[in-house]
Amino acid sequence: MSEDSRQIQVLLEKIGRKLGFKTAHDPEADSRIYYRDGKIQVGRLDVVWFTDIPQFGRAYIAAFEVDAKPYTQKKIKGDLFNLRFSRASICAYVAPFEQLKDLEEVPRESRTWYKEGRPRELVQFYAEGLGIAIRILDFKDIREIAANLEIA
Repeated sequence: MSEDSRQIQVLLEKIGRKLGFKTAHDPEADSRIYYRDGKIQVGRLDVVWFTDIPQFGRAYIAAFEVDAKPYTQKKIKGDLFNLRFSRASICAYVAPFEQLKDLEEVPRESRTWYKEGRPRELVQFYAEGLGIAIRILDFKDIREIAANLEIA
């Protein structure tokens, strides 16, 4: 994990706490997604915001997958599946789309999307195929939200 992506995860946790939620990040137990009453782990989320409601249990408010660089389409799909299985009200895929300078960093099968300036569309394409309502954010978007909430 890059230092940049770790900073974004820390900011996401600070934002969640400022908004009144409990937070967790991978590899903490609360960031894991389970199937069948918590017996089978099916994924882990980079950051989650949640609350525990008496008589109802845990409610996941927001789930985030944070990628440090352009990954293979297979990795993107895996992150999107994690978001879908989270059942969070808000699902967001966060990556440094605006900071990409060198196309050599981009896996070959994704380069066309990046060359045409449409990397967010690649993620949106897969999200729609999986039936996920998703927010696609850049690292700078998270930094802006943190600044607006006066979080350092």
